[in-house]
Amino acid sequence: MPGGGINLGESIEAGVIRECLEETGCAVVLLKDLGVTEDYRGCEKKHYINYCYVAKVVSEKGKLQPTKEESKKGMYVKWVSFDKALKIFNYEAE
Repeated sequence: MPGGGINLGESIEAGVIRECLEETGCAVVLLKDLGVTEDYRGCEKKHYINYCYVAKVVSEKGKLQPTKEESKKGMYVKWVSFDKALKIFNYEAE
């Protein structure tokens, strides 16, 4: 799932669209607001607020724009079907 921070002065929606482009190489339009989740990641000692949307890809896949930290961590994009994504999330939630 694309994710990242919202820049100072940037709307949440604009930040989500930008992060999708940077992390998948695809331009998207937001279709539906799914809600907000919060989590605390002890290993990072950070509190996260996550804004979740349904989005539609409206461009061809472009070039990824990972940050240096993301590249260093070996992050990558893997495209899966919706059903496979649900299985992954259900497995991770257990």
